[in-house]
Amino acid sequence: MLPTMFLVLVAALVVLIIIVATRGSSPRDAALSRYLTYFNPIVQGVRVASFVHATHPTKFTAEMSGPVVGNSSFYRTDVRYSGDASGSGLRPLPYPSSDVSCALLTGSTDKQWIVFVVLHEDMYNADWLVHEARTTWPSDELRAALDVIGCSEAVQ
Repeated sequence: MLPTMFLVLVAALVVLIIIVATRGSSPRDAALSRYLTYFNPIVQGVRVASFVHATHPTKFTAEMSGPVVGNSSFYRTDVRYSGDASGSGLRPLPYPSSDVSCALLTGSTDKQWIVFVVLHEDMYNADWLVHEARTTWPSDELRAALDVIGCSEAVQ
């Protein structure tokens, strides 16, 4: 009983720290933080190894993206965060993207992967969503995509 209570207390403390840390942060940072919170039970100890703002965000294409993660009431996503009642929107994601950042993530198992934090917007709506890379890291195809959008510093 005591170890279970301790784990619940630690989990509640981690959630509280994340909530406090995301207050006052940018919507982009909040989107990445929410993704990390969502992904941590899947890969323990997930953290951001590097984070770079893309110099050519309009060159980010749907072909560079794997699953799109997030709760958007406007745009269609592939994965929603569990526990949220809000659904994924019906509109397809608009391209080109107006803002993109690239993050190299690592986990306790030394697994590494790339995600793109992307601002999708049209005339009426805007939403920050996280795109998992289409190919695994490291790969020549993913390195080429990072070069195209100006994020190659994320992995150096």
